[in-house]
Amino acid sequence: MIEAVRIEEEYNSFINDNIPLVDKLLSDEKINRYMASLLESSPDTYEHSVAVARLTEKVAKKLKVKNLEEVVTGALLHDIGKIFVRDEILNKPDSLTDEEFDNIRLHPINGLFYIMSDFSEEVNRIVRDHHEKLDGSGYFYGITDITFGTQIVTVCDMYDAMTHKRVYKVAFPVHESLKLLWKDADKNKINPMVVEVLSKIVREEEKTKLTDN
Repeated sequence: MIEAVRIEEEYNSFINDNIPLVDKLLSDEKINRYMASLLESSPDTYEHSVAVARLTEKVAKKLKVKNLEEVVTGALLHDIGKIFVRDEILNKPDSLTDEEFDNIRLHPINGLFYIMSDFSEEVNRIVRDHHEKLDGSGYFYGITDITFGTQIVTVCDMYDAMTHKRVYKVAFPVHESLKLLWKDADKNKINPMVVEVLSKIVREEEKTKLTDN
């Protein structure tokens, strides 16, 4: 009986260890509540956020990030502020007016105010700062003091946005998207170490797809 219990515990531990962190976090009641509101508001943004979180988890693990759960949580919630952006702006197929673009640019700070009392400083900073750049050219505040976790989410966010079609843009090929990331890394806008790890992961996944086919 004791041996059977031990085997069951080891099996459950093995299964638990092999469940992606993103899936565990999505089952968390608090996180699920926020993500449900995002799904209801914008299914595309929800799918993007989950995709960014999955990529963030892979990159952060390769980089041996210690606060992995916080970073992946921040990735899941990074665009939560877009629930406050009107659908006609978020899904506009034409170019945005200056006023509409200013409205979009508010989503990091709106997201921060929405979640800040429920999450850690790291999660809050990822939500607030994921559009900041290392050279100060980003938004909302144009700061350069960006946490490493945020730098990872920023690169993963950019890559997923580039490689997926939206009503206002076509999807870029993988190689073109990586080229654009390296261009920004060379300009000290984003972290080149993160871009390098992401590039390796993406290329390996592309090779696997070709092999499987």
